[in-house]
Amino acid sequence: GSKTELSAGFVDDVMFLAITKSLTEMHAILKDLLERAQGTFKWFLSHNSSFELSKLALMNFLRLHCDAIPTNLTLHRTDPGASITAQTVNTVITYKYLGLMFDTKLKWAAQTHWVIATAVWWMHQIARLSQVSGGMPLH
Repeated sequence: GSKTELSAGFVDDVMFLAITKSLTEMHAILKDLLERAQGTFKWFLSHNSSFELSKLALMNFLRLHCDAIPTNLTLHRTDPGASITAQTVNTVITYKYLGLMFDTKLKWAAQTHWVIATAVWWMHQIARLSQVSGGMPLH
C-alpha cells in the first residue's frame, strides 16, 4: 500500500479509498489495489472468503465541480479455475456503509432521510401492533 490508498473492513463490509488529484487516477489506483498480484482478490481467495463483485459500488468524491467524472470501473478477477470474471462497478451517489449513508458531497442529508424513513416505518409497525383487530370487546 501507499499513502494514497487505504482499505478497511468489518466482518463482511469492506471499503477501499484512494486519494488522488484526479478521478481517473483514483480509478486506476482502485483497480490496481484489487487486481494486483498480491491484491485484494488474491487475499480473499487465499483466505477462502467470498467476494461478490456484483455487490461493489463506486463513489466519486469530487474535489472540484469541474472534475471530469470517468466512466464506471471494470474489474477483472481470476477465479480458482483460472477463468477470468469481468464486472463493471457502477458509480453511485449515495451508499450505506456500516449503518451510515454517505453521499458524494459528504453531507448529512442522505443519512437524515434514511433515519427518518426508518423511524416512520417502525412507528407504523408499532401502530399496527397496538390496534385491537378483533376478539372479545374490552367492556
